[in-house]
Amino acid sequence: MIRKPALLIFFFFICSIAVQAQYVNTDSLVIVPGEEYPLTIAEVEKRGLNLSGPQFDHSLTTGIMLSKFAFPVRNKITSRFGPRHGRMHKGLDIRSATGDTVRAAFEGRVISARYHYSFGNLIVIQHAKNIKTYYAHLSKFLVKAGIWVNKNEPIGRAGSTGRATGSHLHFEIREHDHAYDPELIYNFKTGEIRDDVVSVKSIAQLQRKLIPKGYSIKPGVPQYYTVRYGDSLWRISHRFNMSINHICRINNISENAILKVGQPLKMY
Repeated sequence: MIRKPALLIFFFFICSIAVQAQYVNTDSLVIVPGEEYPLTIAEVEKRGLNLSGPQFDHSLTTGIMLSKFAFPVRNKITSRFGPRHGRMHKGLDIRSATGDTVRAAFEGRVISARYHYSFGNLIVIQHAKNIKTYYAHLSKFLVKAGIWVNKNEPIGRAGSTGRATGSHLHFEIREHDHAYDPELIYNFKTGEIRDDVVSVKSIAQLQRKLIPKGYSIKPGVPQYYTVRYGDSLWRISHRFNMSINHICRINNISENAILKVGQPLKMY
């Protein structure tokens, strides 16, 4: 039988460990743009992050900021945003020869410049308004994580690293970590930013504005679609360039749901 003095000693020992484990010196924490949690000074130094220099211009609205975006490369699109080979392609593939210069779409801080098993050499830039841009399959990095880059500044060279069948730039735009079609913003046919961009408060709002009337080569999408004979979630998702997951989520159905002719489906 364990005596009370021994139990008390054990209890105070456990409590002291718990208190020590919960103590964090908040003076040693640094908020780093793009990171989910603050980093310790030691971690910032270990990763070679340089947090000095310019900061985000929060005076710009999202629409005005997006209207000032530059093209990362100027060439033809080889694969668009949307369902592809049974999965969602969350960006644009833009034709680029190995070694072509890739430029920052807008000013911001490089929060990642490293190899990814799928994206290959990948650069991620954090911009204001919780917007990030992704530049993948690069053959060479011209910047490193932590530095500030300006709009149009060279950040890398195009290539075919990672899961790529040929040299090109895979380019993504994300808002609150949700990927949106870059063609909502860029008009690759005219080489300009779309007129609808400047007045919006978010990319999500821009999407709601352009989807009904269509843009680029994409036809307009009705807010509700009535299921026809022979339809399937796969066919509907490809027809309107939307993921099956998106259609299922907003209609509260599973991917294995059986559709009925005449059934209304909400599209956005």
